[in-house]
Amino acid sequence: MTGKKSAVDATTREYQIYKFSSDDYIQGVPAVIVCKNDTEALAEAKKLLDGLDIEVWEGERKLVRIKSLDAK
Repeated sequence: MTGKKSAVDATTREYQIYKFSSDDYIQGVPAVIVCKNDTEALAEAKKLLDGLDIEVWEGERKLVRIKSLDAK
């Protein structure tokens, strides 16, 4: 079997970061980050704010929607 090995192990979790346009449509594919916990994931997600709102998900679980200060 070939493919990229996941960086997730017993002490980490994979989170998806979705960016939303001003008319509330998902923009592109989600960014995937691997973090130890929700707090770390939220801190990393905030670094990705670039004028668009974002949502942070762990699988089917939505953690939060973060409004961009630049969003209109």
